Amino acid sequence: MGENRIWIWDSSHFRRVRRGVYAIVDVVTRYWIGYLLTTEQTRTQAQLLFASALEDQGLLGARRAAARARRSEPNPGRLV
Repeated sequence: MGENRIWIWDSSHFRRVRRGVYAIVDVVTRYWIGYLLTTEQTRTQAQLLFASALEDQGLLGARRAAARARRSEPNPGRLV
């Protein structure tokens, strides 16, 4: 198992200061991949954090390229 393959994430809400925090950590290296301090905790905030982390790690472009390659491969069972 190598680095940058398994990430964990957590969120916490601090009521006293009315802030929330999201954090993404690499399990193997314990490196903080990304974090977000915010006044609201929504699904959109989490999605933005993960998109930013994937892009920062160079994984978002690779994933898009792989998806494009799969779409361009000939599918023998597909009728044209």
